[in-house]
Amino acid sequence: MPIVIPLTIALGLLAPPTPAPSKTRAVLFDALLVACHRADVGWFTGPACEAAAAGQAVVDHRGKARTLPQAAAEAPCGGVEGYRAFGPDSLGGGRLWFSKGVKPIACPAEKAPAISAAERAAIAAAVKADVVARPAAWATWSPARDGKPIEATFEVRGSVAVGSRRFVSVRGFGRDLRAVVGLAGGAVRIIERHAFGPVGVVPDRCLDVDGDGHAEVWVASGGETERSYGLVRFVDGWPSTIAAVHCGD
Repeated sequence: MPIVIPLTIALGLLAPPTPAPSKTRAVLFDALLVACHRADVGWFTGPACEAAAAGQAVVDHRGKARTLPQAAAEAPCGGVEGYRAFGPDSLGGGRLWFSKGVKPIACPAEKAPAISAAERAAIAAAVKADVVARPAAWATWSPARDGKPIEATFEVRGSVAVGSRRFVSVRGFGRDLRAVVGLAGGAVRIIERHAFGPVGVVPDRCLDVDGDGHAEVWVASGGETERSYGLVRFVDGWPSTIAAVHCGD
């Protein structure tokens, strides 16, 4: 007598096994959860990131390890509410923590940064074009200051090197504007801009969380009482902020 196998079971036998979800990699700023990445979905934040990060083993750039708690809690950043934290508020130091398996990328500060005349001209042109295209992003409290023409003169405040790419912090342009620009192969990209406080890529805080071979950088901007941080990746050389943390009083 023939054996009859129900159709649903037969189809199940023929279907390929469902692949296990790829590992989620998390990034934290001290205790604050910043963002997560999973190969099959890309970058994400929010409750899904929190659930995936819970209980993970993480390390910092110095190789120090810790295990995240099984649950996050509400936590402020300099008085700003709405952030989720894995650990006590006292866990400071301005360090990034990341899942084991994430590759840190060398990005040291240059001791005596210098740029060529051609790079100076290209930076000045890029800033001028960006001020014209995004005036609100450069606006200050002073209409008189905002009305000044953009000049080509500026000072180099610092630089971080990532392989052949450099991230240079600049200030001036006739309006005391501050920006961090990326220099690579003659191209200039404005990574971040600020009209009030310093801005720059934080040295020795670069990662390759998504494993694409290109560094994600940690950008800081603002003054002493109000500070913002952003985890920035690059798409065809253009900066794209993955997630930001804004701390204030």
